[in-house]
Amino acid sequence: MSYDYDALVASIASHRRRAYGGGGGVPPLPEGGGGGENGAAPSDEESSSPSSPSPSTGGGSKNTKVDELQKSVDLFARLSSHCPMTPLLWMQYAYDAGETVRLLLLQGDEGEGEGDEEEDEKEDEKEARRRRQSIETSSSILELALGEFPGCALLRRMHLESVVALTSSCGVVGVGGGGASDEADAAFDDAFASVGEGSHRSEDEIVASLYRMHVSYLLNSNSNSSSTSALTKDGDDNEAQAEEVAAADAATAAAGLV
Repeated sequence: MSYDYDALVASIASHRRRAYGGGGGVPPLPEGGGGGENGAAPSDEESSSPSSPSPSTGGGSKNTKVDELQKSVDLFARLSSHCPMTPLLWMQYAYDAGETVRLLLLQGDEGEGEGDEEEDEKEDEKEARRRRQSIETSSSILELALGEFPGCALLRRMHLESVVALTSSCGVVGVGGGGASDEADAAFDDAFASVGEGSHRSEDEIVASLYRMHVSYLLNSNSNSSSTSALTKDGDDNEAQAEEVAAADAATAAAGLV
């Protein structure tokens, strides 16, 4: 099946401009990677992770934005099935797919009641679910991109940010804690082993940012582990004290009966 690469890329850019409200509304690249429409690492107010899709300003109504993003994602899927895409196109693909999932879930959650404290708690749960599924979608696409560009530090950075965000959303504490934590550990190991291999040249600053991210991840993990250990110890101490008090009460009662 024939295709026009330039026409597909131009059409994708057009849909993205309409979705995000022009050049100023298109998500920038991660720190150290430039910016503008040619990049796609998300950064939003909903998450501390730049790779987590989130609300974007501009682009008209919400329905219009969803429609334009769905068209963009469809074209990305078509383009990727015909030929290898550049790392920047893969990042745009990952962002748009994650944002589309978030907006579709948001549309489904709207109008289900609001106002009281219970509903506010439910909304927090829904927001966390939307964010998690959005990040999972982006992460899955980035994994496909890494199959083509395993040595690209910028792709690695965006993927690591999504994996770490998922680890945090799952409430995992400590390195090697199983599940999402093991996935994050493996992602960092794979990134350090792959960056710089092949013909792809990565900027030194971006490579350095991967190591800074790893240090931050380890510090946060160790801090969470220490806090959990302290809480467990406090709980054990309190239980022991309660047992001692109960034993003393029992002894006192027995002495009174004699």
